[in-house]
Amino acid sequence: MYIAIPSYRRAKTIGSKTLRVLKQEGFLASSIDIFVADTQEEAIYRATVDRTLYNEIIVGVPKIYKQRKFISDYYPPGSYVVQLDDDIRGFKKLREVHLPTLFLQAFDYCKENNIPLWGIYPVANDLFMKDSVRLGLFLVCGICFGSVAGTLPEIGIDFKDDWYLSLTLYEEFGTLMRIEYIAPNTTYWGSEGGLNTYRTLELEEEVSQILLSLFPEYIDTAYIKKNGHPDIKLKKFPSRQIVL
Repeated sequence: MYIAIPSYRRAKTIGSKTLRVLKQEGFLASSIDIFVADTQEEAIYRATVDRTLYNEIIVGVPKIYKQRKFISDYYPPGSYVVQLDDDIRGFKKLREVHLPTLFLQAFDYCKENNIPLWGIYPVANDLFMKDSVRLGLFLVCGICFGSVAGTLPEIGIDFKDDWYLSLTLYEEFGTLMRIEYIAPNTTYWGSEGGLNTYRTLELEEEVSQILLSLFPEYIDTAYIKKNGHPDIKLKKFPSRQIVL
């Protein structure tokens, strides 16, 4: 199992957040790679990030939606790849689990049952998280997800790439997996670096409408939340609970 962290302009953040968290959770540094956009970023990361916390820094491609595909194709075909954001402060858990073991179990189940993508609950909120693992149509958030190397499709939009990926793979395979008792503690908006260097509410709203036009059979509406942020509501589809 490989742990891949696409990162942009967060050389200081990644060590104190995601890399620190992965070490605490029991992941081996030898399994963790950082993917940066260009050689300039590579030099900054090599000079900044604690060398004991990762395996390698790899120059990929600019833009996260292109980087995800690059990462998928980088590793040996058929191997397990977890992609993680670079600014995770921790994981909220409704029950104590060893994350490396849980992630491997998720991969094994998906491989045996032809499921292309698994993820965790997107929001660390006790009111919505559930002590369950479900199969069905969900947002598999880009903050933390697993897929088999070489299987991710080209992603056609710059923002909400996780929505595009989730809907595209659901359409092809008929189901996704989500572990609903694990969620990331992170900041979706407002932190420095990453998508926030160029993301705007207007662009997010535009992409929401594009997704609605591409997947009208799965999306109920694209709307603006009370906090002003664009969001998407999925139509109701059957789901079922499993045990890993």
